[in-house]
Amino acid sequence: MGIFTFTDAAVKNPKCDKYGEYKRKEVVEYGGYAKLICPDRTEYETEHHDCYGTICGHDIYELVAEWNRYNLSADNLKKKPDDPTVYGGLWDFQKENLRKEGKTEEEIFILDEEERMKYFNAAVKRWENMAALLDEYKTGASDKTLTKKYGREWKREIGIAIACDDDCARKLKYPIKITKNRDIHGYDNLYISYNTQ
Repeated sequence: MGIFTFTDAAVKNPKCDKYGEYKRKEVVEYGGYAKLICPDRTEYETEHHDCYGTICGHDIYELVAEWNRYNLSADNLKKKPDDPTVYGGLWDFQKENLRKEGKTEEEIFILDEEERMKYFNAAVKRWENMAALLDEYKTGASDKTLTKKYGREWKREIGIAIACDDDCARKLKYPIKITKNRDIHGYDNLYISYNTQ
Protein backbone atom coordinates (compact mmCIF):
# COMPACT_ATOMS: atom_id res chain seq x y z
CA MET A 1 0.00 0.00 0.00
CA GLY A 2 2.97 2.32 0.22
CA ILE A 3 3.90 4.86 2.84
CA PHE A 4 1.54 5.39 5.78
CA THR A 5 1.63 8.75 7.49
CA PHE A 6 -0.70 9.86 10.23
CA THR A 7 -2.05 13.01 11.75
CA ASP A 8 -0.47 13.87 15.07
CA ALA A 9 -2.63 12.55 17.92
CA ALA A 10 -1.78 15.68 19.90
CA VAL A 11 -3.78 17.78 17.39
CA LYS A 12 -7.51 18.01 18.04
CA ASN A 13 -9.64 17.77 14.87
CA PRO A 14 -6.98 18.09 12.16
CA LYS A 15 -8.47 19.51 8.97
CA CYS A 16 -7.50 18.63 5.44
CA ASP A 17 -7.85 20.96 2.49
CA LYS A 18 -10.00 20.36 -0.58
CA TYR A 19 -7.26 18.12 -2.00
CA GLY A 20 -7.22 15.88 1.09
CA GLU A 21 -3.89 17.24 2.32
CA TYR A 22 -3.20 18.06 5.97
CA LYS A 23 -1.04 20.93 7.16
CA ARG A 24 2.53 19.83 7.74
CA LYS A 25 2.38 20.73 11.43
CA GLU A 26 -0.52 18.28 11.86
CA VAL A 27 1.26 15.25 10.38
CA VAL A 28 3.79 12.78 11.81
CA GLU A 29 6.25 12.93 8.95
CA TYR A 30 8.40 10.40 7.18
CA GLY A 31 11.90 10.26 8.62
CA GLY A 32 11.12 12.22 11.77
CA TYR A 33 10.52 11.42 15.42
CA ALA A 34 7.39 9.38 16.17
CA LYS A 35 5.86 7.83 19.25
CA LEU A 36 3.05 5.27 19.19
CA ILE A 37 1.10 5.26 22.43
CA CYS A 38 -0.83 2.07 23.14
CA PRO A 39 -3.98 1.64 25.23
CA ASP A 40 -2.00 -0.35 27.83
CA ARG A 41 0.33 2.70 28.22
CA THR A 42 3.18 1.06 26.31
CA GLU A 43 5.07 3.61 24.19
CA TYR A 44 7.15 2.82 21.12
CA GLU A 45 9.46 5.64 20.04
CA THR A 46 11.70 6.09 17.02
CA GLU A 47 13.90 8.94 15.86
CA HIS A 48 13.36 8.00 12.20
CA HIS A 49 9.77 6.96 11.46
CA ASP A 50 9.75 4.89 8.26
CA CYS A 51 6.00 5.33 7.58
CA TYR A 52 5.60 1.74 6.40
CA GLY A 53 3.18 0.92 9.18
CA THR A 54 5.84 -0.25 11.61
CA ILE A 55 7.46 1.35 14.60
CA CYS A 56 10.31 -0.19 16.60
CA GLY A 57 9.72 -3.51 14.84
CA HIS A 58 6.00 -3.58 15.69
CA ASP A 59 3.37 -3.54 12.97
CA ILE A 60 0.96 -0.70 13.84
CA TYR A 61 -1.90 -2.38 11.97
CA GLU A 62 -1.44 -5.70 13.73
CA LEU A 63 -1.41 -3.85 17.04
CA VAL A 64 -4.66 -1.96 16.33
CA ALA A 65 -6.29 -5.27 15.35
CA GLU A 66 -5.12 -6.85 18.63
CA TRP A 67 -6.27 -3.89 20.75
CA ASN A 68 -9.77 -4.11 19.28
CA ARG A 69 -10.06 -7.88 18.84
CA TYR A 70 -13.10 -8.45 21.02
CA ASN A 71 -14.94 -5.33 19.85
CA LEU A 72 -14.84 -5.96 16.09
CA SER A 73 -17.70 -6.58 13.70
CA ALA A 74 -18.62 -5.83 10.10
CA ASP A 75 -19.74 -2.40 11.38
CA ASN A 76 -16.03 -1.54 11.69
CA LEU A 77 -15.59 -1.87 7.93
CA LYS A 78 -16.48 0.50 5.14
CA LYS A 79 -20.00 -0.04 3.82
CA LYS A 80 -20.47 -3.25 1.86
CA PRO A 81 -20.27 -2.48 -1.88
CA ASP A 82 -23.79 -2.15 -3.28
CA ASP A 83 -23.47 -0.01 -6.43
CA PRO A 84 -21.90 -1.65 -9.48
CA THR A 85 -21.89 1.66 -11.38
CA VAL A 86 -18.96 2.97 -9.32
CA TYR A 87 -16.72 0.22 -10.71
CA GLY A 88 -14.93 0.55 -14.02
CA GLY A 89 -15.58 -1.72 -16.94
CA LEU A 90 -13.54 -1.91 -20.10
CA TRP A 91 -10.82 0.65 -20.75
CA ASP A 92 -11.35 3.02 -23.68
CA PHE A 93 -8.52 1.38 -25.64
CA GLN A 94 -10.19 -2.01 -25.13
CA LYS A 95 -13.47 -0.66 -26.50
CA GLU A 96 -11.64 0.82 -29.47
CA ASN A 97 -9.94 -2.50 -30.18
CA LEU A 98 -13.33 -4.24 -30.05
CA ARG A 99 -14.71 -1.72 -32.56
CA LYS A 100 -11.77 -2.47 -34.85
CA GLU A 101 -12.62 -6.16 -34.53
CA GLY A 102 -16.13 -5.36 -35.78
CA LYS A 103 -18.08 -5.54 -32.50
CA THR A 104 -21.29 -3.48 -32.38
CA GLU A 105 -21.88 -0.81 -29.73
CA GLU A 106 -24.46 -3.10 -28.14
CA GLU A 107 -21.95 -5.96 -27.93
CA ILE A 108 -19.33 -3.61 -26.46
CA PHE A 109 -21.87 -2.35 -23.92
CA ILE A 110 -22.61 -5.92 -22.83
CA LEU A 111 -18.89 -6.74 -22.51
CA ASP A 112 -18.35 -3.49 -20.58
CA GLU A 113 -21.12 -4.39 -18.13
CA GLU A 114 -19.73 -7.91 -17.69
CA GLU A 115 -16.31 -6.44 -16.85
CA ARG A 116 -17.87 -3.93 -14.42
CA MET A 117 -19.78 -6.72 -12.66
CA LYS A 118 -16.59 -8.77 -12.40
CA TYR A 119 -14.93 -5.93 -10.44
CA PHE A 120 -18.06 -5.29 -8.37
CA ASN A 121 -18.45 -8.98 -7.48
CA ALA A 122 -14.77 -9.16 -6.51
CA ALA A 123 -15.22 -6.14 -4.19
CA VAL A 124 -18.28 -7.72 -2.57
CA LYS A 125 -16.37 -10.98 -2.09
CA ARG A 126 -13.39 -9.13 -0.50
CA TRP A 127 -15.78 -7.35 1.89
CA GLU A 128 -17.53 -10.61 2.80
CA ASN A 129 -14.19 -12.36 3.38
CA MET A 130 -13.02 -9.53 5.66
CA ALA A 131 -16.32 -9.60 7.60
CA ALA A 132 -15.93 -13.38 8.06
CA LEU A 133 -12.30 -12.93 9.14
CA LEU A 134 -13.31 -10.29 11.72
CA ASP A 135 -15.95 -12.63 13.10
CA GLU A 136 -13.53 -15.57 13.35
CA TYR A 137 -10.85 -13.38 14.94
CA LYS A 138 -13.27 -11.86 17.45
CA THR A 139 -14.55 -15.25 18.54
CA GLY A 140 -11.07 -16.51 19.38
CA ALA A 141 -9.76 -18.44 16.37
CA SER A 142 -6.05 -19.08 16.74
CA ASP A 143 -3.43 -17.16 14.77
CA LYS A 144 -2.29 -20.46 13.25
CA THR A 145 -5.80 -21.30 12.02
CA LEU A 146 -6.34 -17.83 10.57
CA THR A 147 -2.92 -17.83 8.88
CA LYS A 148 -3.71 -21.14 7.23
CA LYS A 149 -7.09 -19.89 6.01
CA TYR A 150 -6.33 -16.23 5.13
CA GLY A 151 -2.55 -16.07 4.60
CA ARG A 152 0.25 -14.62 6.71
CA GLU A 153 -0.82 -10.94 6.39
CA TRP A 154 -4.36 -11.45 7.73
CA LYS A 155 -3.90 -9.48 10.97
CA ARG A 156 -2.29 -6.54 9.16
CA GLU A 157 -5.15 -6.61 6.64
CA ILE A 158 -7.66 -6.36 9.50
CA GLY A 159 -5.81 -3.36 10.90
CA ILE A 160 -5.72 -1.62 7.53
CA ALA A 161 -9.43 -2.32 6.96
CA ILE A 162 -10.48 -0.94 10.36
CA ALA A 163 -8.04 1.95 10.81
CA CYS A 164 -7.13 3.50 7.44
CA ASP A 165 -10.52 5.00 6.70
CA ASP A 166 -11.45 7.97 8.94
CA ASP A 167 -15.04 6.81 9.48
CA CYS A 168 -13.87 3.31 10.39
CA ALA A 169 -11.16 4.66 12.71
CA ARG A 170 -13.72 6.75 14.61
CA LYS A 171 -15.72 3.59 15.38
CA LEU A 172 -12.81 1.86 17.11
CA LYS A 173 -12.66 1.58 20.87
CA TYR A 174 -8.85 1.79 20.63
CA PRO A 175 -7.76 3.72 17.51
CA ILE A 176 -4.17 4.41 16.48
CA LYS A 177 -2.58 7.28 18.40
CA ILE A 178 0.82 8.39 17.15
CA THR A 179 2.51 11.69 17.90
CA LYS A 180 5.64 13.65 17.13
CA ASN A 181 5.48 15.35 20.53
CA ARG A 182 8.10 13.82 22.86
CA ASP A 183 6.49 15.25 25.99
CA ILE A 184 3.01 13.74 25.61
CA HIS A 185 2.15 10.56 27.48
CA GLY A 186 -1.07 8.69 28.18
CA TYR A 187 -3.34 7.12 25.58
CA ASP A 188 -6.49 8.76 26.91
CA ASN A 189 -4.94 12.25 26.61
CA LEU A 190 -4.65 11.97 22.82
CA TYR A 191 -6.93 12.16 19.79
CA ILE A 192 -7.25 9.70 16.91
CA SER A 193 -4.41 9.64 14.39
CA TYR A 194 -5.94 9.61 10.94
CA ASN A 195 -4.22 8.03 7.98
CA THR A 196 -3.20 10.78 5.57
CA GLN A 197 -3.01 8.70 2.36
